[in-house]
Amino acid sequence: MSVSGYTRTAAHRQLARDSATQHGHTMVVDGRVRRTPTYVTWQNMVARCRYPSSPAFKYYGGRGITVCDRWLKFPNFLEDMGIRPGLDFQIDRINNDGNYEPGNCRWLTRAENVADANRRRKKVA
Repeated sequence: MSVSGYTRTAAHRQLARDSATQHGHTMVVDGRVRRTPTYVTWQNMVARCRYPSSPAFKYYGGRGITVCDRWLKFPNFLEDMGIRPGLDFQIDRINNDGNYEPGNCRWLTRAENVADANRRRKKVA
């Protein structure tokens, strides 16, 4: 258990409970909860910024990156960003030191994101 009292799985379950599910991006199929790629992207974005138990927290929430209050509710995120264009797309922050918020995020393919000059550079000693 982490400092926050959540395990990664528990953090994701809490997010699912906190988010309204009338948006149609989570459903139960054959007794299992299924989530759309857009919802999973949102869920992971929130977890890495808010839950110290997330493996990526140190790179996001741990260095001060936050999710704007509006995007803590999935329907608002969906309204602003739209549906994830394809499985090869991921959310990208235009200003890498900025927060997840309207005006600073876009959908990019993995290849575009890797090629983008907007990533943290390792310091050379």
